[in-house]
Amino acid sequence: MKKYRNICIALLAAVLLVSGILALVLKGGGKQRPDNTPSLGIIKSVGSSDTLRVSPGEEITLLVVAKNGAEVYVKWGAERFDAKKPTKDEEYSAYLFRIKIPASAEAVESMGEILAVASLDGQTEQLAGPEVITVTPEDRPQTTKETEPPVYDIENYNPTYIDTAQLVKPVISDAISKATTNSYTAPYTGNQIAVVTADRADTKPLNSESDYVPYYPTFAKGTMDFVVGESSSIDEDEGTTYYYYDLASGVKVKRDSVTLQPGSSMPENTLKLNSVYASGGELTMRFESTWKVPYFVSLENQYYHSSHGKLFNVTDFTATGLSVTFNYTTAASGEIDCSGSDVASSCSWSLSPENKTATLRFYFRQAGQYYGYSLYYEGNETVLTLKRKPKGLAGSVVVLDPGHGYDDVGATGLGEAVYESDINILIAYQVKTALEQQGATVYMTRYANDDINLEGRKIVARNLKADLFVSIHANGSTDKTRIGTSAYYYKPFSMPLASDIYYELLAVYRNNLYASQPELYEDIAGDVRYYPFSVTRLDECPSALVEVGYLTNDAECYMLTRTENQQLIGQAIARGIISNLTR
Repeated sequence: MKKYRNICIALLAAVLLVSGILALVLKGGGKQRPDNTPSLGIIKSVGSSDTLRVSPGEEITLLVVAKNGAEVYVKWGAERFDAKKPTKDEEYSAYLFRIKIPASAEAVESMGEILAVASLDGQTEQLAGPEVITVTPEDRPQTTKETEPPVYDIENYNPTYIDTAQLVKPVISDAISKATTNSYTAPYTGNQIAVVTADRADTKPLNSESDYVPYYPTFAKGTMDFVVGESSSIDEDEGTTYYYYDLASGVKVKRDSVTLQPGSSMPENTLKLNSVYASGGELTMRFESTWKVPYFVSLENQYYHSSHGKLFNVTDFTATGLSVTFNYTTAASGEIDCSGSDVASSCSWSLSPENKTATLRFYFRQAGQYYGYSLYYEGNETVLTLKRKPKGLAGSVVVLDPGHGYDDVGATGLGEAVYESDINILIAYQVKTALEQQGATVYMTRYANDDINLEGRKIVARNLKADLFVSIHANGSTDKTRIGTSAYYYKPFSMPLASDIYYELLAVYRNNLYASQPELYEDIAGDVRYYPFSVTRLDECPSALVEVGYLTNDAECYMLTRTENQQLIGQAIARGIISNLTR
């Protein structure tokens, strides 16, 4: 960690914080006043280090913190520089100066100290700032993934969690073994049936080029359907080509999530209720089935709208019921008693002989209490569970997913000295601590720099029977001025979770991290958005992905490396989760 701090300080001095860092330097230091004159308290600090190592021709940003209302300028050699618009704190303002280093400057050369001058109420004070030293670019502090190890000692970050990590380790290993790889499997040759071999297989409309649709299901392992063709599409965000089998039920599945077996027709299916079991408000039904048919699951009376360039945004979770439609099914029998369910007040069957489908429709007791469903095949039985919202925080199971890890560092910041994968796990530990203090059971998809892919992370959530799943990320952009936080969901019933976390994070960004910069409040607000991130595509529980800031913005990156800020952000995420579980 000492090495990490040194790297950050050196790099921070080199760039000296773009405009977003103003609030952070209000605690800054600075050198002694000329000739040891007594301080008048007008100037608080000049810059944040004793030296600035810069390249010829580079523009630097200097911050002088002085009392509100003071007239401030800086002198460097024979030149005078006036401040840009100051940003005010309660007593002091941060005055920003842009200083261009002459392109003709020699390396290595001392260009002298920067001197700040401030006048207020007839008094003038001077304070020496950093010495400017020019260097060649290759002499600048640099950290690269190829030459430097990760800058955080995550393996030894918090030994108190080792028991929990060991407990979850078998679950994570099982998840990795079941996850898909997106490899190209056997081509379609006709008269073949696809059998799902992955833990779950995402489905997409046949005419979909790249996007997912939230009311299309994930097929359980063992699901079978007749193949009618093959296709491929390019995910523009990932730059990856995915290969699909087109199925007779009107969906397509990734080829690496299924295997093919000979077959030319789909037999008719019948469903017969074997048992109904209610526990703690959760309802589980077992149906004897002829074979493992494909199915559709949709929310009744859920409204979507287009926003942020995507179609399936929701303003609220408005669904009044849930429908499960089984394909190739001509008969269904058995009356289901919903009295033990906290979610459904009643349910009914409907058959469509012309479409060969049977639909089981649940009617919700009230909107907002639905927390997902699970469907899997066990022998010749179809097992369907309608989940319920936990009865408070105690006893609830939360799975946190620190994004990236192993050789996938995610976004990087401060000259690649800071890895997103490390920031994510440090914040996740803060969330875990805050939730456990309130009685929740909390697991993580990785406890160190572990290797686990996207499908494996969802399998961990399913195997641990999570009540909530939250993936924690930091952002990155080619636009290095971008700042702020945002949250994402895929399923409509996950939108309240994303919203609860987002508004807690937004409050921390505005009231703490950027408290002295109200002009940036709108830039901070990234909103709550629909997006089909893999880790948000869970049917079994509400799931959200949160972005806590931009590592590609030097100021915000530095902000995120501070332990006190990680704690503020982690506690905000925890408050959002608690709000969702207890409302």
